[in-house]
Amino acid sequence: MVFIVKFFMTIVISIVMIMVSCKQAITMKALVLTATLDVEAVKITFDSYGIPYDIVKITSKNNLENLNLYNDNNEPKYNLIIINGGNLLLEDNGKSISALSEEQWKELNNYESKHNIRRVILSDEATTNPAVIA
Repeated sequence: MVFIVKFFMTIVISIVMIMVSCKQAITMKALVLTATLDVEAVKITFDSYGIPYDIVKITSKNNLENLNLYNDNNEPKYNLIIINGGNLLLEDNGKSISALSEEQWKELNNYESKHNIRRVILSDEATTNPAVIA
């Protein structure tokens, strides 16, 4: 009888622990950052798997003040970051510049590091320092 009680207590404790850990988990949602490249292939892929996503198209150097990576409860919103276009490059007076500021790249890096978020870069021209003006 004691064995059965311990067995059920173990199951109940395990279920409670799973419920608590699931409540703290980040909802599966991807953030797609793009500057000039088409995102249709990304949309088709995510839609086919039923993966929710947000697409942020950056059209000029200063049109994105905040990456908005956290919800109203200050919890992380994304578990995957897609950089569509390597360095998120924009044309500015004949030069290629990063669409994100150095501070925004740092914010993104810190977010990914703090919450174990994966970054995927879709590009044929990725560099080791995306804040560098090409």
